[in-house]
Amino acid sequence: MKIQIGDIQIIADQGLTRPPVRRPADRLAERRPRSPHKAEERNPIVDFFEAHRITPPLLVGVGSLGACCLLAVLVLAGGGIPFYLLFLLVIALSTSLGLIGIGHLMRRTTRTRQRDQTVRREGLLLARMERLRPYLANRDDTHTVEWFVHQTGMTEEAVVLALKEMVERGEVEEDLDLDSGEWFYYSADQEIEKATLPLSERVKAIKGA
Repeated sequence: MKIQIGDIQIIADQGLTRPPVRRPADRLAERRPRSPHKAEERNPIVDFFEAHRITPPLLVGVGSLGACCLLAVLVLAGGGIPFYLLFLLVIALSTSLGLIGIGHLMRRTTRTRQRDQTVRREGLLLARMERLRPYLANRDDTHTVEWFVHQTGMTEEAVVLALKEMVERGEVEEDLDLDSGEWFYYSADQEIEKATLPLSERVKAIKGA
């Protein structure tokens, strides 16, 4: 026999049973959003034309051509157009203007999406660069791409793109180990400190290495 009063259950041969106590941390984890990025707002009209591979220049071109032709007909015909035909021409002109408007809307939406994607890529790249910087402090010929992948847990693509950006900015030096044939990477500050030494000190450092 089973009797339930609120959250408390009484089951024969088992006595009182209560639901597990939920800790505040568990509740906070449930409330935490799954994705840090805001959901992208979609426009169904733009999505429809994009799904059918209709580009903004095509919409603007067709709409402009249709509007020009209809306006020419209205001007040439003057007041001799029957009412029902005039009504159809006005609807067709409105449709042409609508196509022009949708074309400009698609163009603006595309630019906004590209700008947002660029911002996200740059933010991700900066985060990867910050993650690599602690490992670049020392000049070591074992610090290859594979070494960074193993140490950071990042993918090879992420490491390569981050190192490439840092090399182009002058923050990281790329050098070749002639013995192993492997390229290794280190902070450019190490190269600057080494270059400030006189030749005699640099020769001693090389001999002692």
